Amino acid sequence: MKQIKFLGVLVFFASILFIGCKNSSEPQVTSSEKTEMTAAEKETAKTEISNTNTQIVSNLNALDVEAAMQGYSKDVTSVGVAGATSDYQTLENGLKEAFSGLNSFSLTKVSEDFLFISDTFVLCTWIGTVEVELKTGERFKNDVHTASLLYSKIDNEWKIVYEHASETPAKHVAVE
Repeated sequence: MKQIKFLGVLVFFASILFIGCKNSSEPQVTSSEKTEMTAAEKETAKTEISNTNTQIVSNLNALDVEAAMQGYSKDVTSVGVAGATSDYQTLENGLKEAFSGLNSFSLTKVSEDFLFISDTFVLCTWIGTVEVELKTGERFKNDVHTASLLYSKIDNEWKIVYEHASETPAKHVAVE
């Protein structure tokens, strides 16, 4: 009987919340009010974001984590290939730790695509390959590394505010 009363109270409060949300006096954004980029602005954003991606990759390939992190917002949320969520500092520390055990790191772009959400948000899907050599001399390769990168225009610069990375399992590469 107590469960039925509790369920009734829960439904009552949920319906009040729902009705309150539906009747909110706050203006609702409609699709016609969303800001969109012109074709020229989209091309400029593509170029700027692609250049940021290229700089991040170049810095990672040089094992320079601090320089690579310049493309990220200090408020970034990152979901790594193992599913762990990181903030800026955790991401930077994790990369530094991982890179400390490497002789080399090679990230190569295969493709990148863009979805323009608004004039301040662009989703970039970046696909590439990864090859690493550990300090032990062992080498590994990931044939597919994919990152969904949500960029936001912050202080007139495109910065990654959210990323989600995934990749195929690493294959051991025979040393020549």
